[in-house]
Amino acid sequence: VDDYQREVLGATSGRKSSLRTAVEKGANLPDIMIGMRGQHYDERGDTMTLQDRCYIIDGLQRIAALLHYAETNLDEAKSLRIGAEVRFNTTKESEKELFLTVNTSRIPVSPNVILRNLRTSHQAVLTLYGLSHSDSKFALYQRVSWNQRMARQELLSALILAKVGRALHSPSGSLGGERVPTLAAALDERAKETGLNKFRKNIITFFDVVDECFGIRAIQYKEVSPQLKGNFLGTLSRVFATHANFWGEDGTLFVDAPTKRKLAAFPIDDPQVMRLAGAGNTALPILYGMIVDHLNKSRK
Repeated sequence: VDDYQREVLGATSGRKSSLRTAVEKGANLPDIMIGMRGQHYDERGDTMTLQDRCYIIDGLQRIAALLHYAETNLDEAKSLRIGAEVRFNTTKESEKELFLTVNTSRIPVSPNVILRNLRTSHQAVLTLYGLSHSDSKFALYQRVSWNQRMARQELLSALILAKVGRALHSPSGSLGGERVPTLAAALDERAKETGLNKFRKNIITFFDVVDECFGIRAIQYKEVSPQLKGNFLGTLSRVFATHANFWGEDGTLFVDAPTKRKLAAFPIDDPQVMRLAGAGNTALPILYGMIVDHLNKSRK
């Protein structure tokens, strides 16, 4: 390993890395890239022995995860395998250039695609996917992106839709910051507790309220629509989740007409609200307080 590499990245906050988890599950990791500074090798049958110094160009974290697993699972160590692409006659400079190219030009897979692929094993995700693709009465019908890039007509990412679903059915209304598979599992838990049909109905009701109060179906350009920003939708779902007067005894979301009229008067186009709707997580408590204060105004 030469000095152009990153350090080995370990687990954070006591949680295992995704690579470590993949190794433990026996997943086949992608091939690594190796540079050999020379061209000497020996072949005997199906075995090729590289005789010059070899350096990892891409895949250090994969190798580190495998080595760590091998150290703690000695019986399985000799069966661990990973493929390798070997480049001959490399130099430190050519390896460094490859390292930069591989790590700056690679486009990470969108969370929307990951969620789409998880729908076959998570009923709650499948429900959200079905709503956005099959229910023409849903306010976001065919306007949720489950792909790498959002199409022009799409207004919301699948990730935000999933986070709103989780927050709406969470006692704390938390949007969470976990990895996508963990989010999918949490959605399943919430849907199981609520009941899948009620879970689906509550999502429909939530976006019907947003549509009635601020508009969704008539929107053409999401960039000028703060009501569809993740911060605003997440905060509004938290307002509903943390106040009992929005919920029936059977666990269904209900917003009465006076409250919807009050909510519709919230100054969604106010510059401060627009700024908070597009800001980071630190803005969430401020926006939450503004919505709650607005709904409570003039009430005894």
